[in-house]
Amino acid sequence: MNLKLFLKHRQVQSSLLSLLGQLIIMVLSALVIVSGAVTGLRAILIFIIILGFAYIFAMTLLRLKTLAKVTDSPKESRKA
Repeated sequence: MNLKLFLKHRQVQSSLLSLLGQLIIMVLSALVIVSGAVTGLRAILIFIIILGFAYIFAMTLLRLKTLAKVTDSPKESRKA
C-alpha cells in the first residue's frame, strides 16, 4: 500500500484526528474514574461515555480499513 497516497486523503486525515480526540477523551475519563474523585453514579455515567467512545473508535478504525482497501486497489482502465 502506498502510505503517502493514503495519508493525503482528507477523509483519512479527519479520521486520524478523530481517533486522536477519542483517545484523549477516553484516557481523561478513565483517569477521572481511577482517581476516585467521583461518586458511584457519576462513575457509571463516565464509564458509559467511555464505552460509547470505544464504539466510535472501533467504527473509525473499520472506516480507515475500508479507506485503505479503496486506496490500495488499482484503478481499472476502461476499454472502449
